[in-house]
Amino acid sequence: WPGIVSIQVTLENGTWHMCSGALISPQWVLTVAQCFFRSGDMSIYKVVMGTTDVAQPGPEAAVRRIKRLLKHQNYVAATAMNNIALVELDQPVECSDYIQLGCVPDSSLAVSQLKTCYIAGWRNTKDSASSPRLVLQEAKVRLIDVQLCNSSRWYGG
Repeated sequence: WPGIVSIQVTLENGTWHMCSGALISPQWVLTVAQCFFRSGDMSIYKVVMGTTDVAQPGPEAAVRRIKRLLKHQNYVAATAMNNIALVELDQPVECSDYIQLGCVPDSSLAVSQLKTCYIAGWRNTKDSASSPRLVLQEAKVRLIDVQLCNSSRWYGG
């Protein structure tokens, strides 16, 4: 998943993975607005890409700071309504085998034609040799019908 990034925050008690995002251009990331609970101070955040293990990024990883955060103008934290944001990186990244733009379907593809998709993100795992650490995980999920998704019976309508 070379198009996925880890958005991390540095606080008094260490640096933590907060959210995942998708690299949509060499200098822009699409993510969730809820990730930025301290949106006034962008210096505490960094964006890590090109790795599957955020504890041990490796030489192929790239780290960028956030130049600008654009939250959806109608984002509501209490309900997570319009929970989307764009992050402008302080400098563009160079694409490689490990860092690529996220895959976006062609606009002519109808969502109703799709039956499955993959989700990916970092989650704690525990192996027998070490303590838990954040390793990129993936899962295949089934898409629900568009009409159901947009109805009042599903996710607030």
